[in-house]
Amino acid sequence: MSAKRELHFFLGANTPNGFYSLYDRLYLPDRHLYIIKGGPGCGKSSFMRKIAAEVSKCGYLTEYIHCSGDPDSLDAVCFPELGVSYADGTAPHVLEPRCPGAGQSYIDLGSFYDLTALAPHREDMEALIKRGSGAYARAYSLLKASCAVGALPCPGEETVSAVLKRADGFIRREIRRNTDSPAPSLTERFLDAVTCRGHIVLFQTAHALAEKIFVLDGTPELSSLFLDRIAAASLERGWKVVRCPSPLAPAKTGHVLLPELKLGFISDSEPGSRCRHIRLASLARRHGDLPLPPPLRRLSAALMSDAESAFSEAKKIHDELEALYNPHVDFKGVYELASRHTAALLKAAEPAGSLLDNPEDIC
Repeated sequence: MSAKRELHFFLGANTPNGFYSLYDRLYLPDRHLYIIKGGPGCGKSSFMRKIAAEVSKCGYLTEYIHCSGDPDSLDAVCFPELGVSYADGTAPHVLEPRCPGAGQSYIDLGSFYDLTALAPHREDMEALIKRGSGAYARAYSLLKASCAVGALPCPGEETVSAVLKRADGFIRREIRRNTDSPAPSLTERFLDAVTCRGHIVLFQTAHALAEKIFVLDGTPELSSLFLDRIAAASLERGWKVVRCPSPLAPAKTGHVLLPELKLGFISDSEPGSRCRHIRLASLARRHGDLPLPPPLRRLSAALMSDAESAFSEAKKIHDELEALYNPHVDFKGVYELASRHTAALLKAAEPAGSLLDNPEDIC
């Protein structure tokens, strides 16, 4: 049995403007995408988790895509060395085949419902769906208020210049030019998300991809300036870049990982870690850009806490909905289908030529 090789990311984010999706990044020319359809409680996450557990045990790189609403649930699993991905293609991250049968295929887990047994529960289900939509609407409204209260003016020119100068210094010291086999590529994944369990950062992935990690101490605007400079220079110098957008402002960069250089630049400090710190906030203060006043910081944090509570309420409602469905799902059939997919994947991987040319790719 081979050692497990795992990465964990999100492909969706709960933002002040609603759900933001990167699920279209799963459409890749060298990857077959199985799009799973089916309603609540039909076993989509369990189906993917069963396949991933068996494939991972065989030593193949496995990328777990967690649900930003419920991080304990899976929304996708990817096997880059096998050229296959599986994804939940239902709302809010609806996926449909672009090249049916050739590039993508459906898997209908809704076929394992006992429709006759579910019919009497329709009114209760509709009521729960309505309540869940209301909880999400409240959560997004509170997120928007929290970000509005916590917003800072754009940094001044002197601060911007100082941050970029600091980034250029790191580029000279840490990011050499790739002269061996330069194949630059940009992958986008969320490393963190605002969830029903609060703000979660998947630090284990940063440590899996980087031996040296720098933590940025500063506002999201300053961190994004620094990280965009790092990412652009890394691509120009021939390296693979994993850009992780900020979940509250996806246009901004929250983290950058450089797997081939074993380098990571992240905007969140892991409790108990001994990572090196890049103190951008001190540059801002030195050039007259002041931090958010404490009363506004407290108000923004309180609104964020209320938003997280609303996401937690939405999760509880979804659990109630799944509890109505679960007794009327043929899970034996779901797991048997997962076993058939697993067997087919591993059989197809037996000839050496069937694996991807570059097993270090993570996307």
